[in-house]
Amino acid sequence: MGGGGAVFATEDGGLTWRAQTSKVSADLLDVKFFDAREGLAVGGDGTAIHTTDGGATWRSEPTGTPHTLERLFFAGRARGWAVGFGGTIIAFGRRG
Repeated sequence: MGGGGAVFATEDGGLTWRAQTSKVSADLLDVKFFDAREGLAVGGDGTAIHTTDGGATWRSEPTGTPHTLERLFFAGRARGWAVGFGGTIIAFGRRG
């Protein structure tokens, strides 16, 4: 995670890193992966991005807030929350 939408990935425990394209310009502050393929990242301006292919591609997720999102918390794959500035709490969940 990094400034200006930067996302970096490692497959060797951090020995080497490669840049990925997030398609967002906001600073990204937290990322959580459920497994090697699916993850979510959050950051400035209410940004949330989701990947299902290990970060090869990222898709923006609507959050409904302009506030910076700083941290992600999940209770399994189906339910999670992003928290941020101004007491912002965003719930994420799966239907079906």
